[in-house]
Amino acid sequence: MVTGEEFHPNRYRLYVATQTKDGVIALAEADKHIYIKPYPKKVILHGSGEKIEDYSVEFESFNHSDIEYNVVFYSTETIYEPTLISFLDKSMEDIEGLIDEKRLKKADKLNSIEFFEDNQISLEGNAFGENIYYGYVAAIGSSGVLGVTYSKSMIITKNTPNPETELINDGKGTVFAVGGSTDSSNYEYMLQILDEIGRKPRIAIFSSSRDDLSTVINHYYYDDPQFGSLKDDWVSRGFEPVFIPLAIDSRDFVANNDYYSALVKTCDAVWLQGGDQNKHGKSLLNDDGSDTSIMEAIRYVYSRGEVIAGTSAGMHIMSNNAFGYGNSDIALQVNNTEFYSISDIPTSGDLFPNIPNNNLSIPGINIMPSGVLNDTHFDARGRLGRLIVAMRDTEKTIGIGSDEGTGIAVRENIGTVIGVHGVFIVDGANEKYSQNGDASIFNASDIKVHYLTHGDSYNFETGEIVIAKDKEEIESEFNKAMYETDNIFGKYETTKAMISFVNSGENKVSYRVKSNSNPQFEVVFEKTENTSSYQSSDPYKDSALAGFKRTSILNLSLKIQEYKEIDEFVLSSVEVGRYGNDTEFAVTFIFNQPIKVGYKGSSGDYLNDLEDPEYFVEILRGEEILEQGKSSLKIVDGNKLEVVAGKEDFKNGDSIVLKTTIESVFGGTLTEEIRYSYMDGNWILSSDYQDIQEEILEEVEEEILEEAQEEILEEVKEEVEKEILEDIQEETVEEVEEETLEEIQKEVEKGNE
Repeated sequence: MVTGEEFHPNRYRLYVATQTKDGVIALAEADKHIYIKPYPKKVILHGSGEKIEDYSVEFESFNHSDIEYNVVFYSTETIYEPTLISFLDKSMEDIEGLIDEKRLKKADKLNSIEFFEDNQISLEGNAFGENIYYGYVAAIGSSGVLGVTYSKSMIITKNTPNPETELINDGKGTVFAVGGSTDSSNYEYMLQILDEIGRKPRIAIFSSSRDDLSTVINHYYYDDPQFGSLKDDWVSRGFEPVFIPLAIDSRDFVANNDYYSALVKTCDAVWLQGGDQNKHGKSLLNDDGSDTSIMEAIRYVYSRGEVIAGTSAGMHIMSNNAFGYGNSDIALQVNNTEFYSISDIPTSGDLFPNIPNNNLSIPGINIMPSGVLNDTHFDARGRLGRLIVAMRDTEKTIGIGSDEGTGIAVRENIGTVIGVHGVFIVDGANEKYSQNGDASIFNASDIKVHYLTHGDSYNFETGEIVIAKDKEEIESEFNKAMYETDNIFGKYETTKAMISFVNSGENKVSYRVKSNSNPQFEVVFEKTENTSSYQSSDPYKDSALAGFKRTSILNLSLKIQEYKEIDEFVLSSVEVGRYGNDTEFAVTFIFNQPIKVGYKGSSGDYLNDLEDPEYFVEILRGEEILEQGKSSLKIVDGNKLEVVAGKEDFKNGDSIVLKTTIESVFGGTLTEEIRYSYMDGNWILSSDYQDIQEEILEEVEEEILEEAQEEILEEVKEEVEKEILEDIQEETVEEVEEETLEEIQKEVEKGNE
């Protein structure tokens, strides 16, 4: 309470306060109050014998002013049956009358050990005899009955029943493991199995997944306005339910009790109710993990060819180990399942993992096939990741994940799926795991996943799967839109992603695990040569799967790995080699990520559907088209596109043009034409080829220029030399002429003389 006191029987007012950074600014009181009536808080039954006075009740009450006194009584009925319901409304005067009739014994002390009176009769007014009785203590006030508490053990004077010995189904029992939120189809299937007994089947109802007997009694007998009672529910479905009062606080009396063990052996079926599988384990097994007498009785029912069924926590406890609590994200990050013994499970409250939301494992009752680990509410709660972590840590090779309203009925190692959703079969026989613990990051590969729906069967020994006759195999659809999700472990997201993927033309797909912490993870699905899918006309029940029809999926490969940011989708390189009988060339475009498959042919995966009319590859010599092709776009190793290029040897300048869009499975897209050109034995990206050509041209131009310059210089030199020679010649002639003229003149002058 706001005062710091513990909540206990009293009158309480309820408030709502409005608070700001400045403190409480408004306070409103509810128009009704709570009154918790005082009641005996501890009742223990003692004694043995054939008379009621041989028994006593030890009790302790709250010290409360409203209590006038307590009364002690016994009854064959529980608190939710008519006599007790009527008793709770008795006035003080009515109580005094019942004391006088020796139906009640008055106890004035708040804390006491009270023996029943000699010849005290039951609350119903019957003499003590052969029956099962609960011991009660009630607190009485001036207004009448304030509260009633009963013992966790019983007075059993009834003869021990004889076990049923008749075998049905040739003594081959059925384990029916249901994933929770049980559907009417699950009950109907159980009736079909038990039809051979020729009468209404007796079914032992275990709500031993609870702390206290009061809750167990409430669920079985109380006619809840919304859910009704388990008793009425099973009766309405055609069964004769048998109440087993086993809970953790009644375990010491019931779990190894001869009467209740024999009672279970009279039944034709056992039902393990949902709740907390740890509490089932604490109730059904001894602290050392061995069978209690009542667990041995359950195995006896199975050995007669009968049905052991359980839902939710009841399915979990069937395998060995039994695990739970973890969610997939935390289980992957912690990378280490926590293990506990039966003795570690508290007698009240819950057993929690040391790391919140991590996987937690305890011993189970081990009635599933060898090497199997169960999980429930499977894809409604996105549990594929946590199951795979637990399979590694418990060294199990098969994981069974049953969806809500769906179970797998196992007889002679053949499991048949019954229900409205699906069952995941996770085959880890050839798995590769990282080490558990802080030293490494979780990684799992080579895991095979099947997803089966109503009517399909799985052989736990051979791995053989038989698909129900009402389903037809479906072919992958070219360019079918893929389902997208940002959280593969969201509600039914794994189911939708797998159905979408297997029916698409893709070969590989990756999905992120939504997480606010590091490391981040991704789940990668990949088709194998044995991958196939089948579909019925029936829709799923859950609205989260609206638009999807029930589908069965076989042989998907799965891995879980750390997620890392992916580089931009690009074409990394190209390789050229001989193809087939060496008469043709093949060009292989190599990308940095896996390519989306558009068409799955008989000889492999292809980029595009062969029926598409466009040509996606052209081989050019200059502007001349040497070849156009579409059938050769084969995807190899996920990230390689193989193109059969032609028979001619290539010449420098030849080009291959990839004219279609290329998509990565991770979402990247290349939409522009990709052109490679051939040059001196190498294929070069055309943009690079142009650069090289330009470089060559520049080099040629420089050479030509140099040669031209040299020629010009030589010509100039020759011209200059010629001119110089002519000048010299002219000068020589002139000089000769001048000398000759001078000589002539001299001769003339001499002659004149």
